[in-house]
Amino acid sequence: MWLWIESGATHVGTYAALRNEAEMRLGGAASLVFREQKEVFARRCARCHGRGGVPAVPYNAPEWPDTRGLKRPLARHERRVIDSDPLARFGVNAIVNMTRPELSPLLLGPLSKSTGGWGSCGEAFADKDDADYQRLLQSLKKGKQLRDSIPRYTVPGWNPNPQYVREMKRFGILPAGLDPARDKVDPFATDRAYWRSLWGEAGAL
Repeated sequence: MWLWIESGATHVGTYAALRNEAEMRLGGAASLVFREQKEVFARRCARCHGRGGVPAVPYNAPEWPDTRGLKRPLARHERRVIDSDPLARFGVNAIVNMTRPELSPLLLGPLSKSTGGWGSCGEAFADKDDADYQRLLQSLKKGKQLRDSIPRYTVPGWNPNPQYVREMKRFGILPAGLDPARDKVDPFATDRAYWRSLWGEAGAL
């Protein structure tokens, strides 16, 4: 584990899965609903979740007070595990479900229990036919469609990032004519072939 951290290795085990610029731009897809539906949040949520309470829009600012004594800004993933932060559970990554938008806590919280919700917001939405519920749901689905436009690692249709393919071709590991959109690439077999290609150089040192 120490070696893995110190070497800066990617969490998925292969550099083929690192995101490129196009994928990085999709990182805000989960927040699309908050950008598109500001009016709904102001009208339906701000009374309880506005000033004096939890903000209507998820609070992710890094300067939220840290009572654990870290004395430094918190990353979003750290906010999730610090129980002294009362707003961490309202972060975008906690209340938006990009896999199944209809199961997002953002929708279930204000939806009545009788129609499958949690009713934790006083049943703000009596049922799923509520116009504002549908507006939020459609924005969430739009965000999912945007996020899924470039398949993520382990998702069907995923391909190694272009820079990985380019470099593996340059080192002679992958054929020069390989087309990731057409030809299947096993990133782990490719990685092993790359590291083996260096064994002779290492032995000569």
